[in-house]
Amino acid sequence: MGKSKSSVNLAAVILPAAITAMAGIIGAYFSYSAGVSAVRIPLAATQTAEAASSPNYPPVASAVGGESGTSGIPIAIDSASAWQFTGVTAAAGDIISIEVVGGKWTPYRIPFPEDVRSGIPEDLENKLSSEIYMNGYPETAGSGDVNACEPEDLCPMLGYSVGGLVARIGSFNYFIGNKCTFRVADAGQIFLQINDVIDEPSYNFGVLAIEIDFPNDINPVISEGCGIPTP
Repeated sequence: MGKSKSSVNLAAVILPAAITAMAGIIGAYFSYSAGVSAVRIPLAATQTAEAASSPNYPPVASAVGGESGTSGIPIAIDSASAWQFTGVTAAAGDIISIEVVGGKWTPYRIPFPEDVRSGIPEDLENKLSSEIYMNGYPETAGSGDVNACEPEDLCPMLGYSVGGLVARIGSFNYFIGNKCTFRVADAGQIFLQINDVIDEPSYNFGVLAIEIDFPNDINPVISEGCGIPTP
């Protein structure tokens, strides 16, 4: 079953127990929000400039620092934005590693209905500084949901997890998930996004902190189940 906004059973999500547990939900939400804020790291301007101006572009520089690295600052990828340029380019045949090092996101997050909010004690609701939300799909660190995208979902990669991290390099897409080390099939700039349609209004929420590296191992271990080039 793919991600159809209308297919989420709100009645099954909102149980009477949710009202009595609302204080815990609110606390978890604000705690999570603080964590997301910590990984809202903009792509360093120097990182983009160094990548674009390099005489070897692509790719001798790594996006994560180290011996051949640049700024060492993780790249923030927003779940609500389509293909985001990482400032890194790869050549055909390169082996690269893309890893989630922080943050979580979900492909479907909406406000709690008013009838549920009405059950919150007034003194507690007065303390809220923003809307209370619920997730129709679980938050993950790039792995995505157990359900795969179906044609009607309009995901970049059909047959792969809804909400997973995916990459576009040249003319191919790659499913990344939490971490993937793979061989690049076509040269190009590296773009990342959530495996979901980016629509308006956006129901996606969350940011992942990403690191990209070009392993120096003589025989790097290629990941299984990810990084398969898909036109």
